Amino acid sequence: MSKQRFEQLGAPALSALHVDRGGTVLIFPASVVVAAMEADGKVAMVRQFRPSASRMTIELPGGRIEPAETPEAAAHREFKEETGLRCVGLKRLFKLNMDFSVSRHETYVLTGRMNLVPRDSAPFELVLLTLTRALAMVTNGSITHAPTVAAVLWLTRQQRRRR
Repeated sequence: MSKQRFEQLGAPALSALHVDRGGTVLIFPASVVVAAMEADGKVAMVRQFRPSASRMTIELPGGRIEPAETPEAAAHREFKEETGLRCVGLKRLFKLNMDFSVSRHETYVLTGRMNLVPRDSAPFELVLLTLTRALAMVTNGSITHAPTVAAVLWLTRQQRRRR
């Protein structure tokens, strides 16, 4: 698919499938994940069942960026929806292109601070992990969600630089 054709498609609000002479391209809406840190240095993750993986996963809270929503607004909304907590001081760490070979899907990784109280009800189990534990889970294959893996590696590197 040509660059011009991609630009004509714009940023879709919903997932799309486009078949072109060059092959099939899956187009997903942009998304966010939030690596929110607690005062004691633990990062908030959620445990949820993912039908596509047929298993429970542990990953950073996040989801789709709605039309006309900024990554920061989406991060606030998704974090609250998935954890029941609020996150402040959001800062973009980096943007990932999930898979150039067959799809267009950008994920923004943000960090911020959270407070464990008050906590509203949430659909997923909240899992608080130290970066050391999260890195061990990445290493042993317990955490495989690509944006979560990237965020854990980035945050671990930053933590080591501060020492």
